[in-house]
Amino acid sequence: MHQTWQSFLDAQGIDALSLSDSDAPQEYCAALVDLAVLSLRGVDAASFLQGYFTADLDDLNDARALFGAYCDIKGRVVADLIVVADPEGLLLVTHRSLADPISEGLQKYLMFSKSQLSDVSEDWLVLGLLGRNACGSDLAAPAWTVERSSNLRQIAVPDGNRWLCLAGMEEAQRIWSTFDGCSGASEPWRHADISAGIAHLEAATSAGFLPQMLGYDELDAISFTKGCYLGQEVVTRAQSRGQVKRRLSRWAWADQPGHASEASEAPEAPAAGADLTNADGRRVGTVIQSVVTSSGSGELLAVASEAAREGSLHADSLALTQSSPIPG
Repeated sequence: MHQTWQSFLDAQGIDALSLSDSDAPQEYCAALVDLAVLSLRGVDAASFLQGYFTADLDDLNDARALFGAYCDIKGRVVADLIVVADPEGLLLVTHRSLADPISEGLQKYLMFSKSQLSDVSEDWLVLGLLGRNACGSDLAAPAWTVERSSNLRQIAVPDGNRWLCLAGMEEAQRIWSTFDGCSGASEPWRHADISAGIAHLEAATSAGFLPQMLGYDELDAISFTKGCYLGQEVVTRAQSRGQVKRRLSRWAWADQPGHASEASEAPEAPAAGADLTNADGRRVGTVIQSVVTSSGSGELLAVASEAAREGSLHADSLALTQSSPIPG
């Protein structure tokens, strides 16, 4: 991460925010320090990525970003990506822990292309804006709409007035200052992702799931009409044969018997990759992402079979109840 940005955040005293409905701000700026930005530069950047991305790059333009996945040859999602057009090629936003696996996986193919992949996280800092965009507008925009200037790319994210911002150092500090103290850690943004049913992977969950298991077909993040891409045969066959037996679902936990109610002693959110277990203690699913929403309570996204979702489930020691259906 950019050391000046890290120093700036340290000086702000960034802490996790309680997300109880009574005090959650309507406008909020989150420092998304767990995200990285990669640059794919070259005259054939889009045509190259077309062969390794589930969405159709023909739909990408200066005013529209794409959400999709980079899969391995078995059709398992290595990483989810938000792809943004750039004058020199493409910008790819993904979890920081997956930047190296993406680079290592694509490097052997890049030697035959006219493009180069590099990590530009030092140049593009990532913010998540809730309630309004970096220009002060509180009007929601169609999902994946892009607004841009020389040192800013802001992308409208599904479900409400949310904007993912890529900004240079000075612009990021300017945006941060306009939120008048309603800024901090990423919990409100992560909670919004969970509410919208947008599953993001990290190293612990990489290469374990078909894109349909993560609900990417419901988010138009898979094209079933474009040409071939790595893993496409497996993904398409699973879709046509109805072989996707495990799906994304949303779960919640409340104050747990035996746990202290004080925030300092409240149970932590289950880690990505943690097991979902049934009443018999058998593993029936996997936590994708989770967030504490208030003292002793929280929500998570998990992949599990439909049959497993009908019973009583736990993640770590937390008793779970199925939350509202994922939008789709």
